[in-house]
Amino acid sequence: MIIGFAHLAINTKNLKELETLYLSKGYKKSNSFFSVKNNQSKKAFCNNFEENHDLVILDSYEEDFSLELTCHGQTDGKNEQLEINNGKIIIKTSEVEELTKFFLNGLGFKKLKKNNIKLESIKQSWCCDIQMHQLNTDSSRVDAEGPSCLAFYSTNILNDKELLISEGATNPTNIFNLSLGVKSLDIFMARAPGGVLVELIQIKKKNAT
Repeated sequence: MIIGFAHLAINTKNLKELETLYLSKGYKKSNSFFSVKNNQSKKAFCNNFEENHDLVILDSYEEDFSLELTCHGQTDGKNEQLEINNGKIIIKTSEVEELTKFFLNGLGFKKLKKNNIKLESIKQSWCCDIQMHQLNTDSSRVDAEGPSCLAFYSTNILNDKELLISEGATNPTNIFNLSLGVKSLDIFMARAPGGVLVELIQIKKKNAT
């Protein structure tokens, strides 16, 4: 079950510069991690795979959704499929109808009006408002400059993985584990219709078996 929006990932070649920009826009630094090992399955979502990446987690003072700023080493190209506009996430895709269905049936979003959907959650910062624009854009990559991935919290990542695949997810990864500080995260990544990169996260206790 999807219980909330975890973050919008934004990749950059200059992590400190991007962090400073968003700190000036009402975000606060929650945590940072360096030389985090990249799972081999992420090769499908980049042009230049690096063994490690750095990341900074930013939370909003206004209880908007969180951001994960990443640096995957060599930056190749620019992501134009996702953007932030007045607290909303804009998705530009040629497959609006298919992507809307994917978000409604696979991720628990509700339709507000034409091309506008929203994920509600028990926490305001886990809510997410998305506006779809009918435009043909290249699929986002984790190593390109700009917003790259939409991440969601799951309570059962295995079931949610299978649901997303049944709703049309492509390039699905195996579920892999990522250790960040005191947290152990199970991760699944795939492309939604139109090529939008999505990630599921299930938080586990480090001593869990």
